[in-house]
Amino acid sequence: MSVSSDKPSGKRILYLDDDENFALLVKIICERKGHQVTTFLDATSALAAIDRTPGAWDLVITDHRMPGQDGMDVARALRDKHPHLPCVMVSSLINDDLARAAREAGVRRLLHKPYKPEHLIVLIEVAAK
Repeated sequence: MSVSSDKPSGKRILYLDDDENFALLVKIICERKGHQVTTFLDATSALAAIDRTPGAWDLVITDHRMPGQDGMDVARALRDKHPHLPCVMVSSLINDDLARAAREAGVRRLLHKPYKPEHLIVLIEVAAK
């Protein structure tokens, strides 16, 4: 499932999280700040959309733990096929091992869940440069 916004300003963000309610909340928060957000609930659909239109986004934000392909799989796929596209990962389980693996997978930034909306907005501005 994907949900798109028609707002023309801000960053174009692909947000991936298997929690539909959380994805909708992030979409609302980001759109209030002028960003365009397309949400996906599974990695396969998100990666297929990126492959079809790789220039459609300025930033990918992915949850770390998801059934099937997880955020690390998404980051590796982006690193290998779309290295120009920055990736941010969110997780409630950030530790040194995850941080190291994320860097190796091409993740630009990690954000600890739960997070405050203003932290997400700042992270978007920093990571999408």
